[in-house]
Amino acid sequence: PLDVAAAREVIEGDTLLASYCVGREATYLLALHRGRLEAHTIAIGRTALAGRVREYRSLMADPGSAPAELRELGRELGSLLLGPLQPRLGKAKRLMVCPDGPLNVLPFAALVLPDGAWLAERLPSFQALSVTVFAQDRQRRRARTEQPTVVAFGDPRYPGTDAEWQRAASWAAVRAGEL
Repeated sequence: PLDVAAAREVIEGDTLLASYCVGREATYLLALHRGRLEAHTIAIGRTALAGRVREYRSLMADPGSAPAELRELGRELGSLLLGPLQPRLGKAKRLMVCPDGPLNVLPFAALVLPDGAWLAERLPSFQALSVTVFAQDRQRRRARTEQPTVVAFGDPRYPGTDAEWQRAASWAAVRAGEL
């Protein structure tokens, strides 16, 4: 695992990190922004949070759900989970979320902010399993020196006659030779 100093090096200055740890009785949030680390306790435990997340996902999946009910639950979850971050959300350029437990299936971008906007309308966000995994993935991507490759698949039964496909294949072979 990375320590705070290493996490500061991995997280870009304008990225707000929100790392959650869901416990039995409470949820803990570590926030890192512009080198400053803060810890917050959120008064909701694993069972209650899992129920709220399940309810919200169910409303989002049901095209017949009442928009007001969806928005209200999105606002409640947004206030609960993003509330401690409010002073920093306006200053950040992106939000990196490291969820835990029931938060792994919550689309944070669909949470509602106090002004009524969806998080996705205000700030790009992405999720990572952890800061350590994010750092390892980033290091692997930077270490790649090979040329990118493309794998393409298609349906071999196209409409048309064999003669038409022979002409098309000849043309494609000529074009490929020009590259």
